Amino acid sequence: MLAISGGVDSMVLLHLFHKFQKQMQSQFRVLCVHHGLSPDKKINEYRTESLNCVQDFCKTYDVKFLTNFDPDSIFEPATGLNSEQQLRDFRYGHFNAFKQDHEILVLAHHLDDLLETQMLDLIRGSHFEHWSQHKEHSGQIFRPLAHVSKEDILQYAKEAKLQWCEDPTNQQSDSLRNWLRNGFLKELSEKSKGLKANLMKNLVKLYEHTPILAPVAELEITANSWLTLTQSDKQQFVLRSARRLGLKSMTQGQILDILQKLDLGQKEIKFQTGPIFWIKTTDKIQAYRETS
Repeated sequence: MLAISGGVDSMVLLHLFHKFQKQMQSQFRVLCVHHGLSPDKKINEYRTESLNCVQDFCKTYDVKFLTNFDPDSIFEPATGLNSEQQLRDFRYGHFNAFKQDHEILVLAHHLDDLLETQMLDLIRGSHFEHWSQHKEHSGQIFRPLAHVSKEDILQYAKEAKLQWCEDPTNQQSDSLRNWLRNGFLKELSEKSKGLKANLMKNLVKLYEHTPILAPVAELEITANSWLTLTQSDKQQFVLRSARRLGLKSMTQGQILDILQKLDLGQKEIKFQTGPIFWIKTTDKIQAYRETS
């Protein structure tokens, strides 16, 4: 199943899969996730146009088209879609809902996307442990454009005379990711086309040669052991415990907020992050998730 947004990256991915469908000897379906209504008129127009763009391609080339959007009903977005992470969680929720067990989810992430993510991890102090998810193959996810630059994608799209829609938020530099995209990495590419690829290769080498830290106990840890942990080990404890309890992703801000609460001078404290409860007593720190 191809996740297609209507942007240039995903339309190139869709065109390539259609073009080489006979050689691949496999059928595929296309899913376009609509994020619902927005207070911003330009974003609403973009979401409608991009959905139509993907649907028109699928109709023209007889490709199975899927979407969460129902034009015959009052369509409202999930509440709280205000950040990049919330929009991402919304999309992946629909990816999981539509994808069949035998299918592989195909995403249009390219070299620049993955480089941006890894640079953000370094800047924010995130761990390397989830960098394996940035690879071309990661579990049931396939990223065939992982080694293709944005410049090459744009050139292919223009030569193939493809239609696509530009996300109006892509050119805004009010977030760290967009600053990296439209500032640092753009200037780096202008100096030399090969610099971004070299940076990506060296980041991969850094990840592959970074020793794995000693495992930290998950779900429960004694208060005395907690005091001996470094800040990095504490972050690992929180991240691994959350994942073990079913929370697939956490922002660096969420992790730091949890650590701040656990490191308070209070002898006992209990709080909740999403579906996970955190308890600190005089003896230990626990994380658990209530069963329904």
